[in-house]
Amino acid sequence: MNYNFSDPTFIVDPYPTYKIMREHDPVYKSPMGYWVLTQYTDILNALGDSRLSNQPSRYAVIGKRNINKYISAEIANNIIPFMDQPIHKEQRRLISKAYFSHLKETPPDINLLAKNLLEKHYSKGHIDLIQDFGKPLSTQVIAENIGVPTEDWGLLEKWSELFFYLFVPIPSNEILLKMEEGLALFRHYFSNLLNLRKNRPENDLISKLIGTRYNETYLTDIQIVDTCMLLFADGVENIDSAIANSIVALIEHPEQLILLQKHPEKSRLAADECLRYDPPAQLIAKIAKEDLLIQDKLIKQGEAIILVLASANRDSQYFAFPDRLDITREKNNHLTFGYGKHACIGGRLATDQIEAGIMCIVNNLNELTVQNNESYRVPRFGHRWFNSLPLSFTKRSTSQPLSL
Repeated sequence: MNYNFSDPTFIVDPYPTYKIMREHDPVYKSPMGYWVLTQYTDILNALGDSRLSNQPSRYAVIGKRNINKYISAEIANNIIPFMDQPIHKEQRRLISKAYFSHLKETPPDINLLAKNLLEKHYSKGHIDLIQDFGKPLSTQVIAENIGVPTEDWGLLEKWSELFFYLFVPIPSNEILLKMEEGLALFRHYFSNLLNLRKNRPENDLISKLIGTRYNETYLTDIQIVDTCMLLFADGVENIDSAIANSIVALIEHPEQLILLQKHPEKSRLAADECLRYDPPAQLIAKIAKEDLLIQDKLIKQGEAIILVLASANRDSQYFAFPDRLDITREKNNHLTFGYGKHACIGGRLATDQIEAGIMCIVNNLNELTVQNNESYRVPRFGHRWFNSLPLSFTKRSTSQPLSL
C-alpha cells in the first residue's frame, strides 16, 4: 500500500494514516526508497541503535558530498543533530555546559512574558495564537538567551523557518534556492554577532559558548555560529506551534480544558500530554550503516529510515487510549524530544514555555473558538506547524468558571 504524505487530508490530520501504518505496515518502504517506522518499540530501539547513523543520506541535498556546493549541506554536517559518536559527544558536551550554565544563571521569567503578551489583546476579543502570542513568546525567550538584540528578532524569525528544511525532504528547487539564500544571511548575522562578543562579551549564551572548554576541546567559531542558528530556529519554530497545537487539542477535548482550569497543579502533566498528543516535530531520519533486520524486513546499508515519533506517541501497545487527550496521564514517556544521547538539549526549556503558554491562555480566557473553518497548517511532511491560528475569546475573571 502507498501512502501520500503530501495529501491535504494527511496534512490536516496524519494520525489515522499513522494508525493504519502501525497496524499493517509498521516497517514500510516508500516508493522513494526510504523506510518508515511507526511503532513505539521499533522507534525507541532505533534511537539507540549504533548501527544507524544520524548523518544525512549521501543522496540528500545536505549530504556530505554537497558540502562545497550548498551552504545548507555545510551547516547540516556541522550541527549535532546530524553527528555520530564520538564527535557528537564532544560537541554536545561543550554546548550543554554553556547552555545549562547560562540558563541556571539567567532563567527567563516565562510566565511574566506570556502574561504581558496576552494582556495586549484582552480588549480585542481575538488573537492570532501564532503571530501575537506563541512566536513572540518563543522568540523573546531564545533571543534574549543567545544575546540577539531586540531590533533583529523579526529578521531572524524569517530565516529560522527556512532552517528547518534541513530536517525534511526539500520539496522543490525553488525552496532550495530560498533556503540557501536565507541560511547564508542567517549565518552571516551570527558571524557578526560572534565577532562583537569576542571583543566585548556580555551575559548571554553566545559569549558563554566562546569561552567554554572541556579538557583541551572547544568550539570553533563556525561551530558556535551554526549552533546558534540551530538553537534559535529550534527555540522559535517548534515552540509557537506546540502551544497552538496544545490549545487546539484542549478545545477539541473540552472536558480536559475544564479539568485543567479547575486543577492548574496538573499543568506539567498537561504540557507533556499535549506534546505526546500532537507534537510540532513529527519525525527524525537515520541512515543504516550496515544491513539490518527490523521485523524481518531487510534494510540495506545506506538506506534512509524515517522514525515517526508522533506515531510512536499514539501506539496503543504503549499508551492506553492513545487517541484520547488525558492531562492526568502519569506514565507518559513520549518520544517528542527523542531519547538517549541525541535527545533535544532544549527539551526542558521548551516544555516550560509550552506549560506557561497553555496556562496563561486557560487561566485568563473563556469561550475559546478557532475562527473560520480554514486550515492554517503549513503543508509540510514532518512538521505540525501553523502559519496562523486566529482565536476568539472572552476575558475570564478569576472567579468565573470556564465556558466553551
